[in-house]
Amino acid sequence: MLSLLLLAAPASFAQEGGLEDGSLDFDIGDDIGGPEAMTYTGGLTEKAPGYVAGKPVTINHSGGNVSVRCQDAEGISAQLKYSLEGHDGPALENMGRGIGLRAWGDSNGGGIQSTVPWKPASIADAEVPLIVTLPRQADVNVTNRGGWIEVLNCDGKVTANTDQGGVFASGVITGFNASSSTGDITIKGKDGSEIKSNSSAVASTGDVKVNLPLTISGQLSATGARVNVYHTVDGNVSESSVAGAIGSGGPAIRLQAKGDVEMSTP
Repeated sequence: MLSLLLLAAPASFAQEGGLEDGSLDFDIGDDIGGPEAMTYTGGLTEKAPGYVAGKPVTINHSGGNVSVRCQDAEGISAQLKYSLEGHDGPALENMGRGIGLRAWGDSNGGGIQSTVPWKPASIADAEVPLIVTLPRQADVNVTNRGGWIEVLNCDGKVTANTDQGGVFASGVITGFNASSSTGDITIKGKDGSEIKSNSSAVASTGDVKVNLPLTISGQLSATGARVNVYHTVDGNVSESSVAGAIGSGGPAIRLQAKGDVEMSTP
């Protein structure tokens, strides 16, 4: 198989964090007379070292999966890599050059904003995953179009909404608001988690599974094809619905799924 590699010039949207030059790879198969299969790849990295741990972080992405990883670190770091496939070289390069990434952060909070152009029909596939690294203490708000969301080991409140794929969140959870149009939602609150604000998990087509300590308090409303709640609920319980107070009551906890709902312990 004959392979030709062309390097594109750096795109104009490069930020201070750095840019990996886009590259266009022509893969010519055995049938020389047929269309050439091409892949355009590249990446962006952005950092916001001024972000202060514990403050809100807003993440907006519109081109693929989002992975937020909290760890013992300072500041915000974001990495976006893309791989575009098709038979139209100029369209691949135009879309690749239009992909952008911005990060900011200070003592009031921080954020990540990606720019992913609309994918024309001449591009067969576009993968644009985003990875964000944050300090462990963070209230995270992620909005995504076109992929799943995972928020790993973040201690605080998690808000995650996507139109495609599922949502997974873990950490010492203080509250959650998650929604998915086409996937499952899983919230794994570690020991020490406490619901301090109204929370919800809504899966329009999938299941909802929430792990929270037996020590939590709240006002639960859970509906689904089948509902199973491990916690003691003072209220009404049926196969498809559970509603009532847990512990001393408190913030509303709404769990809703077309599939099954399960609320258990870590």
